[in-house]
Amino acid sequence: MRTGERTGHYANHFSVLQESGSGSSSKGEIGMKNAIMRRAKDFLRSEDGPTATEYAVMLALIIVVCITAVKAIGTKASAAFTAVGNAM
Repeated sequence: MRTGERTGHYANHFSVLQESGSGSSSKGEIGMKNAIMRRAKDFLRSEDGPTATEYAVMLALIIVVCITAVKAIGTKASAAFTAVGNAM
């Protein structure tokens, strides 16, 4: 490890801040664009992206199942209350 090198989860955040904060505005903009592109590539290479997508798909399926169940229960409950109301 080099002197002053940071490791761990926040290492990339630190390097982005360090690169974008120096130099003229055009150099800083180029540095920020490069940092963003590098972060995007790292994200696509890591398994965080596919895992997040899998969780989003599972969440969508769970929501669909819950909405369907609530509609079915609501329809049956409405019919039962109507039947009780008519019987009175």
